[in-house]
Amino acid sequence: LILLDSLLQETMAPMGQLSRVVANSRAAFLSGRTRPLAWRMSQLQSLLQLLDENEAEICEALGKDLRKPKQECISFEIEFLRNDVRGCINNIESWMADYYVEKNIVTMMDTTLIHYDPLGVVLIMGAWNYPIMLSLGPLAGAISAGNCVIIKPSELAPATSSI
Repeated sequence: LILLDSLLQETMAPMGQLSRVVANSRAAFLSGRTRPLAWRMSQLQSLLQLLDENEAEICEALGKDLRKPKQECISFEIEFLRNDVRGCINNIESWMADYYVEKNIVTMMDTTLIHYDPLGVVLIMGAWNYPIMLSLGPLAGAISAGNCVIIKPSELAPATSSI
């Protein structure tokens, strides 16, 4: 997980620096570190822990950026994400399982199945109106799929981006 906000302050970072971030992410993906179920589960558990430990800071930042009341922050950002991450944790094993398909005359002697593989590096561009939910929600799905993720938070929500 890499936050591009530190690279993209007021002005664009040099393209070489952004290229290095993408290259490092691709190298991490190609190493195979993101493929095992145990790694994906630990990352999702860490995401849940991040939400639990930083609930007050997240609500304070959303209050600064968007003037969101604490109850709205908890209901529509944090709890929504917790449920999303828990859903990923509960279903990830079935999502990773091979799906066996019906054989036909051409594949009669073969084992026919659909095997799901991660695709690589994913860029998540955050939105200003729900900066936590619309950045970390897709993060949970991308981690569940076994991808590396780069997050570019919205520059219109600076307090939330700094978390």
